[in-house]
Amino acid sequence: MRITGIPPTTGDMRIDFHQPGNSLTSGRGLLDGKVFEVPFTQSKDEKTHVSIPVIREDFLDGGLDLEVNVMTGSALAIDRIRIVPKGE
Repeated sequence: MRITGIPPTTGDMRIDFHQPGNSLTSGRGLLDGKVFEVPFTQSKDEKTHVSIPVIREDFLDGGLDLEVNVMTGSALAIDRIRIVPKGE
């Protein structure tokens, strides 16, 4: 997915996930070429998050490309995506 409309910021992109199924779930993602792991969740509706560092230059092309894939388990859902500026 392409995420647009974000002003150039240095900080972290925080992605909140929840596990809607009843299986041990994990994932792997890619944010503008940066690989990240989604930690295991073990029970239904368990929540987890990842924080990926971003810099102002990441936004110069107008947005960020995000891809998330389930590695184990049945499903992994994104609850919220936000930018946390450095120092907050």
